[in-house]
Amino acid sequence: MTSKLELNQCSTCQKSSGKCMCDGCKNYFCMKHFEQHRQQLSIKFDDEIAKTHDELREQINRINQSSVSTSEFFNEIDRWETVTVEKIHKAANQARRQLTQLFTRDKDTLAKEFGMITKEIRDRREEDNFDENDIERIRQTINQMKISLKQFIQPTKTIIVTNDRIDWNRFIYVENEHNRVGE
Repeated sequence: MTSKLELNQCSTCQKSSGKCMCDGCKNYFCMKHFEQHRQQLSIKFDDEIAKTHDELREQINRINQSSVSTSEFFNEIDRWETVTVEKIHKAANQARRQLTQLFTRDKDTLAKEFGMITKEIRDRREEDNFDENDIERIRQTINQMKISLKQFIQPTKTIIVTNDRIDWNRFIYVENEHNRVGE
């Protein structure tokens, strides 16, 4: 009966002196060829692993040292912000003009109506030309003007319309081009 050690041949020289087994390739080697195999593995490790690792480290260092691409993106966000703020200022100024026009129009209408009723009251008093119907009609006109004045003086929320439907989290966002789905 032969022992197990006698059956193990060196995978390089084919002699039966293969006493060292490589855990990676599961081959047996004699001492001389086991050292050569280890040297080949060392060269392969340096060429395939260490060299590639060093190249990767260099690329990462270049990315860390160079902020050009990052600053370009920040500049783009800054430009978007400036344009958006300008649009918001324009919208706010337009709303201010509309509000001013609305108040001016209502104030002018109220002043004109008050001037007309004042003239009629003065004229009727001077001419002593009025009766119960005139008194009732003028009283109703004055009451209507009181209501109009009260509405003009009291600020209402119906004058300013706001838009709260903007999703500020999606108004501007950053997305990696490679992670887009369906494009």
